[in-house]
Amino acid sequence: MKQMQALVPKQNEIREKYKDDPARMNQEIMKLYKEYHINPLGGCLPMLVQIPVFFGFFSMLGTAIELRGSKFLWVHDLSQPDTIFHLSTIPVNILPLCMAVTMLFQMQLTPKSGDQTQQKVFMFLPLIFVVFCYNYASALALYWTVQNLFSIVQLYVTRNRTAPALRKVSPPRKKR
Repeated sequence: MKQMQALVPKQNEIREKYKDDPARMNQEIMKLYKEYHINPLGGCLPMLVQIPVFFGFFSMLGTAIELRGSKFLWVHDLSQPDTIFHLSTIPVNILPLCMAVTMLFQMQLTPKSGDQTQQKVFMFLPLIFVVFCYNYASALALYWTVQNLFSIVQLYVTRNRTAPALRKVSPPRKKR
C-alpha cells in the first residue's frame, strides 16, 4: 500500500494526460503497475481471505449451541444480540457500534490510494456492517471488533517502517 501511495503522483499525471480517453488511461496505469511490479489488489488480499470466515461465522453463530448462555463482559448470551437497553422500541446493541468505530479508526490509519469516489464508498462500509450485525449474534460483532483491533495494532507496527523505494523492474528476457 505504501508503494501504491508513492505512485499516486505518477497516476495523477497519467489521469490528467489521458482524461479524455479512459481506456488509454487505464492501460497506462496498468503499465505503470507492471513497470514498478506493484499489485493493485495487494491491499485487498487480506480482506478477501477474511470474507469467507466472516460469512461462515455469520451463518454458524446464530445456531451454535455452544454459544448459548456463554457470557463475555456485559454480553449474557453470545448467540444473541448484546442488547443493553431499549430506546423506545429500538434495542441498543454496543458491540456492533464498537465494531463500526474500530472500522472507521482502521480506515483513518490505512494509507489512502485510488479514486476519491472509491474512498467515499468505503466510508459506508461500517454502516453496512452495522446493519448486518446489529440484530445478529453478538459473537460475530465481537469477532470482527477483535479482528479490527489486531489490524489496528498491525497498522501501527508497519506504518512506522520506511517505505521501500520505487524501482522500475526490468522486463523479463525472452528465451531463445
